[in-house]
Amino acid sequence: MFKQLAVTATTVAVMLSAPAQAGSFSINPLKTVTVHSYTSNHGSNSHIIESADSLTLLDFSSDPQSAQELSDYLDRLDKPITKVIVSHVHGDGQHHTAVPAAAAKAPIYTFANTKSELEQLGLYPKAQINVLKPGEQLTNGIKANFSVGAGDTVTLSMPTEGLLWSHHSMYIGFHLPDLSGQYLAMVENYSNNGYQLYIGGHGKVGGPKAPQVFANYQRFCAEAVKSSVDAAEAKAKIVAQYPDWQGDFMLDMILPHAYK
Repeated sequence: MFKQLAVTATTVAVMLSAPAQAGSFSINPLKTVTVHSYTSNHGSNSHIIESADSLTLLDFSSDPQSAQELSDYLDRLDKPITKVIVSHVHGDGQHHTAVPAAAAKAPIYTFANTKSELEQLGLYPKAQINVLKPGEQLTNGIKANFSVGAGDTVTLSMPTEGLLWSHHSMYIGFHLPDLSGQYLAMVENYSNNGYQLYIGGHGKVGGPKAPQVFANYQRFCAEAVKSSVDAAEAKAKIVAQYPDWQGDFMLDMILPHAYK
């Protein structure tokens, strides 16, 4: 934990001292690890799993300012970063590719297809990027299960900690209507596993009811698409039902495909 910060609640908003900060942090202590979640001002997340003597970073930042804020936070935690896990990358090199200085030399682990993409982008030394294989392995000294999630992303679960990290299929408070039904099927399965903390690639950290929240959102979106004549009408219904959710631009990107 922070040298100068006492955690007294399950989730604590932590604001860095820099006056121009664009993002915010939340802290969630679990049984033997603590999860620190950073959300940038545009809703993109990075997460830190802190154990007694090390840190694992889940996804880099998406822009230089966020990378600096995340780096400052990592420095304050004052523990070695033993692993960086990259869930996926977009071909334009603009998604989770801004490296915090504090993590610049940490080994990177990701699935083979993403490793190839990272090497093609040339953002990191090839020797620094390692293939992550699905299955069980130790992370922060704790058994973690790695599996292929929606969109071929890395999904991490720590059953003994009650933790699940799923980049695409666990957006809470951030729009991601899934026209295929794939995400809904995945999240319904998650709800049967008793996780206490759900962390995703965008939006808010979720508690035990997060799968239900996300599933209800997907069902509403599906009905909105079915009952609307075009994407604009469907978007209006979704925004009216979820007025506090971020990422309206995702609706503009995704919904038109339902009417082609």
